[in-house]
Amino acid sequence: MCCRYGFLDAAYLFTCFFSLLTGVVLTAHRWQTPTWEKSFNWPVSATNSYVATYVLAFATAVFFFLIFLALIMYRRAVQNKEVTMDEIEARLRSSTASHSSQLAESPAGVPRSGAGRLPQSRSAGDGAWNLT
Repeated sequence: MCCRYGFLDAAYLFTCFFSLLTGVVLTAHRWQTPTWEKSFNWPVSATNSYVATYVLAFATAVFFFLIFLALIMYRRAVQNKEVTMDEIEARLRSSTASHSSQLAESPAGVPRSGAGRLPQSRSAGDGAWNLT
């Protein structure tokens, strides 16, 4: 998990710097747009699109950098031990068992709900796709 997470961090940081470099290069050539408007029949709307492109490049760089920072800050939460489905079911059973014991201690006259019971496991043939 550690190596894959490191590659993810590096990919976001690389994409951030690439987007930043794109924005810087486009900004550096901004001074040429009046020349393009005169010589290439370049409309003003194309100049506005050009400006929007480098603004988007900077916004994308900031976005990827924020994701990179979030991945660094929450690294511990992501890299914890992977939980299997059996462990999740055991946690659910223990939490519902404690909930049902609290229901058993409820005062008289309060109706009990069936929230403490887990559904029975069924075979693959039971359910909506059973055509027999």
